[in-house]
Amino acid sequence: MDAHNPSFADPCEPAPAQDLFRLAVQPCGSHDLLVLAGQINLDAAMQLREEAVRLAAAGRSLEVDWSRADHVGVSAIQVLLCLSGALASHGGSLRIHGDSPRVRRFLQVAGLSDRFAPAKPEEGIG
Repeated sequence: MDAHNPSFADPCEPAPAQDLFRLAVQPCGSHDLLVLAGQINLDAAMQLREEAVRLAAAGRSLEVDWSRADHVGVSAIQVLLCLSGALASHGGSLRIHGDSPRVRRFLQVAGLSDRFAPAKPEEGIG
């Protein structure tokens, strides 16, 4: 490693905290809250897919809080689109509870902003 060139990262060093992916599911009455944080990249999308299969099988409505996500990649968006369809086919829904300006800009560019519209304040959580 070139100690004088900071662009070469040491592969043995842990990734910076902001790059880590975090996923949590919290039951909230009649629905679940899915919290996504960090970099939701291809590796994270595979973990998200496993959780999505479990959530779809439960058939409960889902609210997503990605307000602490730095990035949500295309693979993760595909998982969430499929999950939304699976929940709708069982009478459930997927809504965005906590939004992120970075993710919102990505969705607008991708033409998916309407598919993942933030919940209106009067809808609240629940």
